[in-house]
Amino acid sequence: MKTSQPITGVRARPKTAAPSGGKALISDQRFGILAVTLVVSASLYNAMLAIISAHVKGLTSAAPIAMEGLLLGGAMGLALLKRRPDGEDAPAIALLYLFALLAVFTSLASDAVFPDAFRNVAIIASFFLLGRRCSFPQVHLAFAVLTIITLTVLIFEIAFPTAYVSVFQPGNYYAATRGMEVSEFNETGLFNNAAGFESRFSFGVFSGARTSSVFLEQVSNANFAGILCVFLVATWGRLSVAIRTTMVATILLILLSNNTRTSSALAVVTMMGYFIFPHLSRWFTLLIAPVLVLLAFLAVGDNVTHTDDLIGRLGITTEALRKLDIPTIFGANAMKARHLMDTGFGYVTASSSIFGLIAIWLFFSLGQRATDTASKRCAWATAVYLFANMMIGGTAIFSMKVAAPLWMLVGYMAATAPKPQASRPNGPAPRGSIAA
Repeated sequence: MKTSQPITGVRARPKTAAPSGGKALISDQRFGILAVTLVVSASLYNAMLAIISAHVKGLTSAAPIAMEGLLLGGAMGLALLKRRPDGEDAPAIALLYLFALLAVFTSLASDAVFPDAFRNVAIIASFFLLGRRCSFPQVHLAFAVLTIITLTVLIFEIAFPTAYVSVFQPGNYYAATRGMEVSEFNETGLFNNAAGFESRFSFGVFSGARTSSVFLEQVSNANFAGILCVFLVATWGRLSVAIRTTMVATILLILLSNNTRTSSALAVVTMMGYFIFPHLSRWFTLLIAPVLVLLAFLAVGDNVTHTDDLIGRLGITTEALRKLDIPTIFGANAMKARHLMDTGFGYVTASSSIFGLIAIWLFFSLGQRATDTASKRCAWATAVYLFANMMIGGTAIFSMKVAAPLWMLVGYMAATAPKPQASRPNGPAPRGSIAA
């Protein structure tokens, strides 16, 4: 039987019933519309604010802070309206409570208010819980809308770079709202690091700056390609040829125009993982982080160069981990995290203590049930994406622009993966609707 509002391009598998947590206070149709709107807005709000700042009224840091707070509150509130917390929500809620306590502890121990780690986990928990209450058509629609918008703006940026800068004025926006003053060497009007430099790696396909698309800075654009890869390997068999083609084309155009080495490597690993991940145990995801750190120490050794290549980027992480002192490890020097933005493991440790790092490691590794082929692919691809990025970056994976859709997907996969030893229903699957 078909529902009344099919979404073109979705091949739905039989839906595993989410745990019952009481009567919903919002209709399925309204929930679906609001959930998709929240996730899309979380990815696009900086672009919208940049246009306002450039052409309507100059903004300060208060604007993105307020917008982020509204989106976080909206995601958590909508999730609770849909269904009150149940036992399977416990890991995400426990993570949120733990980081609230750690935020208080580290602020007191460091004699400075430092809420960054709690904010990062609030994004993860809020959109994870929202995703646990979503249907596949809702998750699919959010990713489809973001892909089309990202691709459209990306083509506009490549074809008309001057017009792109005129519309968004990324450099001025980040200077006004983040305190990142435009570099004297940056004459492009772009975000400073997007301008690049002559000796930086390039595929040689496009000349000019690294592309940023609707995200306004190059790292989130590259990471969007990464989460699109996660979405594709987790849902490939449920998508139409048109949707697959559009998403693959978007990924390729981002990689080639952004000249991103990390996301390019992850795209290859994820593609290979499509065939490998289903045969691996979810418990082995616990090994990804320690193995990556060990390999980094072996590759770098004592020769830390800080050059703009893989060894140089890994060297920043190994050097930072070597220099972590006891007060920093146990959360008494949280402000040191400000100087560890290029190393995820060091940043998380300094901002939330070793206990926060352990909690993040466990949640990133085991946050999904991963009991069938699709959920194993998603769990492994997510863990590889997160931990690989933590080796060469500190805060990018926590940015709401890419974290919101990723954790919506992870939450959905966690809620719908079959329980251990449960058999999946046979027979053809019905098409879903946004209200499914």
